[in-house]
Amino acid sequence: MKRRETATCVAKVAAAALCAVALVLGLPACGRSGSSDQSSSATSEEDSSSSTTASTTTATTNTDSETTYEDIYNEYTQKLQDATPGLIDEYNQEAAANTDGMTGLATICNKKISELAKINTEGTKKMAQLMYTSGNGSYQDYEDWAMKLSDVYTTEAQKITDAYTSSAM
Repeated sequence: MKRRETATCVAKVAAAALCAVALVLGLPACGRSGSSDQSSSATSEEDSSSSTTASTTTATTNTDSETTYEDIYNEYTQKLQDATPGLIDEYNQEAAANTDGMTGLATICNKKISELAKINTEGTKKMAQLMYTSGNGSYQDYEDWAMKLSDVYTTEAQKITDAYTSSAM
């Protein structure tokens, strides 16, 4: 019985990961108006985000003072990695108080992974915004960096899944 419920949780986690990947791949298709003008708010967001240096590993840099895909990737990789230990601790605390058996544990696990998915989605949205507002770079650049971020999300989500698996046994 435990194996069936564990398989159900793993299937739910896999479905959540697939949804995140679909969002990453589908996001650039949304909202493009074909206009090449930049909004002043998007420009001010880029200017105020943080002082950055030019990326030497990507051709998506406009100038030394503008945000790059790599900058966003680094920022959100750090956010995902910083959030994971706290989410695992929260999972463990909630799992200890769980009275709904395996279903309850799976629900708690999915909620914690959903928190990571929100961070991942925020990062990929920021990358898509950069692609649309910078006028530099290509969809392929965006997709490559977004997939790298998605890989970090998957690695961090697996850590929460591992906590679930440990508590379910």
